[in-house]
Amino acid sequence: MSKYHYENSLWASGIKLIAGVDEVGRGAWAGPLCAAAVVLSKKMRGLDDSKVLSITIRNKLYDRIVSNCDYGIGTVEVNELNRFGLTWANHTAMKRAIDGLSQKPHHLLVDYIKLPKSITNISQTSITGGDALSASIAAASIVAKVTRDKLMMQLHNGDTSIRSFAFHRNFGYGTKCHRNALAKYGPTKYHRYFYLPVAKSRQGMLF
Repeated sequence: MSKYHYENSLWASGIKLIAGVDEVGRGAWAGPLCAAAVVLSKKMRGLDDSKVLSITIRNKLYDRIVSNCDYGIGTVEVNELNRFGLTWANHTAMKRAIDGLSQKPHHLLVDYIKLPKSITNISQTSITGGDALSASIAAASIVAKVTRDKLMMQLHNGDTSIRSFAFHRNFGYGTKCHRNALAKYGPTKYHRYFYLPVAKSRQGMLF
């Protein structure tokens, strides 16, 4: 199936402004959650799920997308995640990304999540595995991934007290290095306390 299957069907029905929406960082133990919304200005080759692309190709596609397309980015910081939870964060990051577009899209193609009407009244299609099936969602996944990776590298470089967690390499996900640092130092202010490994390490620091 073409990566433009969903877009082609919508374009053929007269719907022109289609935004792909995706988030990155849902499963990370630390760092912000980022979402992106992208309206492709034209068909672009090479778009795919950001997780399967090499860093070099992903960065090249990111540059092409942000140089040629309307896009918005939504970020939810750790203090918001810890206070309001993951579902709220997913919805809010996507809303912020959609609101960041220069034009209101006519339809949304959203990876996995069905956004409630309290978040948006724009018609939408939720696609499981959409970042591998829709070019627009793939573009959003690339923008969100590159944006979040840069933020995590900035955290690592900007705070010498967290260097042992290697956020510049694991981007807040639960690698062996991350686990070992949690066991040794406990969680930082950048951690999400509702994930069990973080909660357990936090409890260990309190007693």
